[in-house]
Amino acid sequence: MTTLLQMEKEKYGPRTEQVISVLSGLLNMDWFVNVGTPHYRKEAEEAIREWMDSFHLKQYHYHIHWLEEGTVVPSLAKMNLAKSPLWRSLFSIPEHMKQAAAATGREGCLVRLADEIPAHLFHHCFDAAYRAFHQYGSSVVKTAVCSVMYIGGMACAWESVGDLDGWGSNPFRALLRVFEYGHWPLGMDDEQLYLF
Repeated sequence: MTTLLQMEKEKYGPRTEQVISVLSGLLNMDWFVNVGTPHYRKEAEEAIREWMDSFHLKQYHYHIHWLEEGTVVPSLAKMNLAKSPLWRSLFSIPEHMKQAAAATGREGCLVRLADEIPAHLFHHCFDAAYRAFHQYGSSVVKTAVCSVMYIGGMACAWESVGDLDGWGSNPFRALLRVFEYGHWPLGMDDEQLYLF
């Protein structure tokens, strides 16, 4: 008979420990502490390049563009993910994860992860997002929180299928380092990756 402890150990599949490790790092992060500053920009750029390299995305020739105070709102307003070839290549990843989980009978683990992880992240980053971005309006605060929930959720989901063929090294760990350096990967358009 399976004990409750064994069930909890398998909550997100055989790699629950790895998922919890990523989540733990996210829950202990100092969110957005360096936005708008020059601190750790070089390191954040290296993390972005590593993330792109892990997806073999060099062909897109994206430029990293650092936003300054006063340019966040207009930059978010003009961003259109639908026009980004980079986003189009990344858009299908959740569906591929879902298919990989289903093929191994783990769809319940992935559904549970999708239900629980974003809620944990919301509660741990909202106050920091509000402090950092309230002067830009509620839509910027919401966008910051949603980006944490999405990127953090994807990093945890990747860990949950990381033992399956084709899912080895987790590229979202590199993207999480941008947050670790206190910055925010806002998004992309047709030729720019925006950081703040």
